[in-house]
Amino acid sequence: MSASRALLSSPHGGASRTFTRAPTRLAAASIPFARCGALRARTAILSSPAATVPVTSSEPKRRISRSVSDSAPLAKPAVLVAEKLGEAGLDVLRQFADVECAYGMSPAELLAKVAQFDALIVRSGTKVTREVLEAGRGRLRVVGRAGVGIDNVDLQAATEAGCLVVNAPTANTVAAAEHGIALLACMARNVSQADAALKAGKWQRAKYVGVSLVGKTLAIMGFGKVGSEVARRAKGLGMHVIAHDPYAPADKARAIGAELVSFEEAIAKADFISLHMPLTPATSKVFNDESFGKMKTGVRIINVARGGVIDEDALVRALDSGKVAQAALDVFTVEPPAKDSKLVLHENVTVTPHLGASTVEAQVGVLATINVPMWM
Repeated sequence: MSASRALLSSPHGGASRTFTRAPTRLAAASIPFARCGALRARTAILSSPAATVPVTSSEPKRRISRSVSDSAPLAKPAVLVAEKLGEAGLDVLRQFADVECAYGMSPAELLAKVAQFDALIVRSGTKVTREVLEAGRGRLRVVGRAGVGIDNVDLQAATEAGCLVVNAPTANTVAAAEHGIALLACMARNVSQADAALKAGKWQRAKYVGVSLVGKTLAIMGFGKVGSEVARRAKGLGMHVIAHDPYAPADKARAIGAELVSFEEAIAKADFISLHMPLTPATSKVFNDESFGKMKTGVRIINVARGGVIDEDALVRALDSGKVAQAALDVFTVEPPAKDSKLVLHENVTVTPHLGASTVEAQVGVLATINVPMWM
């Protein structure tokens, strides 16, 4: 198995929480990034509320508690929210911080604004680049990623700036899994195409004959938190579930009723393929002309992970040839995609605008999990 195909998900042990103190700032951690076997993130990916974190430095070791209840009253931190989050979650955040919501900022606008804040909260669309982190140097202490993946944050630059990066690895798990299953079912029964046709005045029952899910083989690529939740739901639909993930314990898969197999076996046997791996240099465009060529003719693909794991031009070719019968996509290499994107406009593709984490419950959970004020 090639390295690019081996590194699809994470080790399933807990991440280390030890970090070092910079001379005048809360420093970043030196821990392995728990969603990629190749990447070593030097920035802390911390998600539990009120953790007590061991600190190592040239000073004598001591324990620093981040529990708000154990601290003297402090001035509220200033928090910039750069992408839209649920109001219920924001209301909770406002109890502990002075919150400014500035959605749709250009990179230049973010650079001009970030130095005024102690913390920045983003989703997947905002790029927290070295320039952003340097612009915030002197005040910006925390970047809260409202979701799982942190490929839009420059971790090395955050480390150098002494800025913590805090994500929410579990808060949107169920929401993402449910959206994956929704896309699976909608694709299999041509729901979006039939809906559009009927609204255009066309009654085309014969055109939109779907396929059943019962008895079909679903390959889950990346058997972490979201992938395993998709597996549970797919089993309930009567599907046979196989999975590829070099880090997933076999007993975990067996308990759900899934079988762990190699990358090549997974893509060769599947009727449906659901993608749940992070985007890393190892997984970038891992689904390409070569991969599609090894799949069953008529395979159907769901992606609620990251757009960059698919070579989108190769997917269009596979759809045009009939090798891939349909695709259901929530994520894209560039978001939003171009209005004239051949992939988005393809008649056999169902698309949504990165809605995997977009439920009321998930948005409240994300803000509660990253708990930005605690890290001030």
